[in-house]
Amino acid sequence: MHDVIIAGGGPAGLRLAGLLDGLDVVVLEKNNIIGTKPCSGLVSTNLKRFVKTDSSWVEHRVTGADVHTPYGTIKLRKRGTAAFVIDRKKFDRWLADESGATIKFRTRVLGLNAKNDRIRVKTSRGNMDCRILVGADGAGSIVRVHYNQKPKEMMNGLIAYTERSDNSDHVDMWLDRKLAPGGFFWKIPRGKRTEYGMWSPKASFRELKSFFGLGKCRLEAAPIPLGMIKTAFHRTILLGDAACQVKPWSGGGIIWSFTAAEIAAEKIKESVENNTGTLKSYDKEWKAALGGMLKKGMLMRKLYKRVPDVFLKIAFRKLQNSDKINSLDMDFL
Repeated sequence: MHDVIIAGGGPAGLRLAGLLDGLDVVVLEKNNIIGTKPCSGLVSTNLKRFVKTDSSWVEHRVTGADVHTPYGTIKLRKRGTAAFVIDRKKFDRWLADESGATIKFRTRVLGLNAKNDRIRVKTSRGNMDCRILVGADGAGSIVRVHYNQKPKEMMNGLIAYTERSDNSDHVDMWLDRKLAPGGFFWKIPRGKRTEYGMWSPKASFRELKSFFGLGKCRLEAAPIPLGMIKTAFHRTILLGDAACQVKPWSGGGIIWSFTAAEIAAEKIKESVENNTGTLKSYDKEWKAALGGMLKKGMLMRKLYKRVPDVFLKIAFRKLQNSDKINSLDMDFL
């Protein structure tokens, strides 16, 4: 029997695996390689709090963003680097190497059976037992579904890559409720290539390509869950996208999931050491750290979708003239 089984070999699960030194940990990955999930890979410099940046996966650096609205453009700038533009596939594989985790590929979680002293995980390669199960299996988490937890909202994230070089020092975003309801378009410079994206419940590749006038390009898509859910159960926790640990204003989740992973590691070690399946304190502590911002972000989304245009115009005009806007942290409101 393993101490910990982590379902999902994405950044959240791999980061946690690397923190669980001394325990018998195995990561179950449904694909045959690490690094298959589509993601824009724009990550703030807060990343340096968790890992040492590596030139193998940092493609570019930006100092800020231009946010284009129907009422004018808001310019956000930092004195130095504001965010890293990373190659997510290379980043995930680097995390896997750094974690030293045992990874079982082509192993899909099909269900689970919680017992008093263990969790029996049903997989495509047979049953496996563990003291603690971590559902880090993404937006469509099988573990989350087992515990009947549903995101408040599911967004579609679409990405198009072109081989057009772009060394701009900033990201461009377009906020327009008519064109991207509840979301936005973006363009991210990646040095030797350019990324275009759309984030919205009703996002489509046709609209994405039309907005930017794109021809031949490589397309990727991924669902993104939003909202507060329960994340701790008997001998089981949820982490990352499976736990909806996602910023409601951007869809980013790496920094939040790494924050939660540190809390999870501490609670899992305590649980294994004391041979108890109680993990409620994990749910309480990560929500104490991030829950207030998550709730605020969901409220902001609701207001953005519902308020009349005249109030949005006033709000955006105030932001344009604000001296404090450049001091905002893209991860922590």
